[in-house]
Amino acid sequence: MTERRVTSETLGAWVFKCNPEVYDLPAEIADGETFVDNWSVFDNYRSEMIKAGERAVLWMSGSRDGSAPRGIWGIGWTAGRRFDVNGLSGGYWIDDSDAAAVRWMAPLSVHLLEEPDRLRVDDIEAVSALRDLEVLTQPQGSNPSWLSHGQLAAIQRLLPAWPDPEDVPTTTVTIGKHGAGYGSPEQNAEVESAAMSAVENYYETRLQAKVEDVSKQNLGWDITATLPDGEVWHVEVKGVSGSRPIVLLTANEMRAAQSDSSWELATVTSALSDSPMVTVYSSEQTLRQASPHTVRVDFRSEKGWTA
Repeated sequence: MTERRVTSETLGAWVFKCNPEVYDLPAEIADGETFVDNWSVFDNYRSEMIKAGERAVLWMSGSRDGSAPRGIWGIGWTAGRRFDVNGLSGGYWIDDSDAAAVRWMAPLSVHLLEEPDRLRVDDIEAVSALRDLEVLTQPQGSNPSWLSHGQLAAIQRLLPAWPDPEDVPTTTVTIGKHGAGYGSPEQNAEVESAAMSAVENYYETRLQAKVEDVSKQNLGWDITATLPDGEVWHVEVKGVSGSRPIVLLTANEMRAAQSDSSWELATVTSALSDSPMVTVYSSEQTLRQASPHTVRVDFRSEKGWTA
């Protein structure tokens, strides 16, 4: 069966599919995750269409029963244009080869539903207007799939209220001697140490690089990695304890990203787990996704300032 072509006029919501035999989302939820901020997508016209502010559904494509029953597990919004990655690793991927094959990700703001609120396929198929959902008629089809406006309206009647686009988890930001990070200084130090170990191991085992820890030299990067052919990379390391690759860069690190062609960013998600996920981004990717979070303003040079 040929896939129907989606347009901006016919799109009601994007449907991002999770195969539990490829990515263990149930285990991630069991570990405390409640939010999805990106998902892998195919390289096609659909993923090129995705932009911020479109409704998004997370679909579990498992069996009808069992630990990952088929149906809707999350609802929310898209958060921007797709971005390219050079493969993923670790985390909750079942097979490293599937993670390594990922080339495109879509930024999301999707809230995972509590088990009683998840919409199982049996309940969906009971609604005549939903029996022709693409994820039902073509389960092996494109990722993302999609809903028409009519299908979205029918599904919304079966789900909790849709979250607000700005409703994202909040967290504590700490700026200290180790740079900027989420959480308390003690938590940051623990995550930073685990992230450094994971990245050093990544470069040593995958790239056979010689690594040098230069994090105390305030260079704008943490590791100097020298490859067997002599090529040198300046690697900034950022770790988070959860699965969301959202990190903070200091002004010095941003300057290095802007001026140093050898600079790259290695993020480590699930840094404190047994399977931390290392993903490396170029300076171009980093700068493209960067947005101001906090800006220091010093008024001491302004006329009229007094101590």
